[in-house]
Amino acid sequence: MSEADKGLYVVWRGYQRRAELLGPLLNCRVCYLRSRWKSRWLRPIDYLLNGFATARLIRKHRPAFVVFQSPPPFAALAALAQGVPYVVDAHNAAIQGWWAKLPTSRMVARRALALVAHNQEARDIARNAFTGTNIIRLRDPIIEMSQPEGDTKRRRDQVLIICSFGADEPLEAIHDLISLRPNLLFLITAPTHRLPPQWFERFRSLSNLELTGFLPTDRYQELLLTSGAAVVLTTREATQPSGACEALASDTPLVVSRSSLTENLFGRWAQVVPNDPKALAAALDTALGAQRSLAGERSEWQAGFQHELLALLTLLSPTPRGEEGINRNQA
Repeated sequence: MSEADKGLYVVWRGYQRRAELLGPLLNCRVCYLRSRWKSRWLRPIDYLLNGFATARLIRKHRPAFVVFQSPPPFAALAALAQGVPYVVDAHNAAIQGWWAKLPTSRMVARRALALVAHNQEARDIARNAFTGTNIIRLRDPIIEMSQPEGDTKRRRDQVLIICSFGADEPLEAIHDLISLRPNLLFLITAPTHRLPPQWFERFRSLSNLELTGFLPTDRYQELLLTSGAAVVLTTREATQPSGACEALASDTPLVVSRSSLTENLFGRWAQVVPNDPKALAAALDTALGAQRSLAGERSEWQAGFQHELLALLTLLSPTPRGEEGINRNQA
């Protein structure tokens, strides 16, 4: 591998903004191993094939370390089998619910250099779920997005709903919010194949909604920079919505689900409200008239991120033999 790419960052799915931004900062080559089938019944075969592909990547590039996105945790088995140090970048689904209860998850976490949680609340949950594991915190990185060239302005009648149609997202609230504001154009870039057929039909019937599907990064950023507001909703506690970080990076007024974490992270500048359609609609009206610079909030976020990144980079630096002890649960 090149001097700039000392490690591998392996993601067993499609494009991930966090991986794209973190990879270079961790001196990693980012490798995406996408699913071959949409059926969950074929998922075990997918995992097996991706396991072999990961093992081949490690043999080919001979990295000093590997960073794995989890879930699923199985990717780390390829590093374990070859004696390569690894870090688990644990998204919330990996530390909450049934993923965290898998014996494989616990074994993988204990033998990792570190399990990386995305915020303090997730870190606290991980401490209880994975005892004996070195757990550190690293929030999402953000890079300021600037307006494209030309006379492009924000449209106060356009709203970007940032979601993935994941299990933690309130589809009913999203649908009803769009219905309550027929004067606004809503855009959702999530992959529609994740929607059950009945939900796909319900969303498609909304005349003020465009289901764009996955977009290239430049087109997605253009939507962020030209939309009057962004909406990011979740039903899961301790979740740091990546879409909220993208709104912060682009000065986009934000409506986000209320939790103790979102109040703490985004409450000073975003509209933080319950997942109630009427409350969301009222908050959206406020957000559409609340355009301002978020430079100060970005600076504070980036300072915290740099501190957390340094802790992880120090962990990944080569350590002479005899000095390999890791201060458990540091940072």
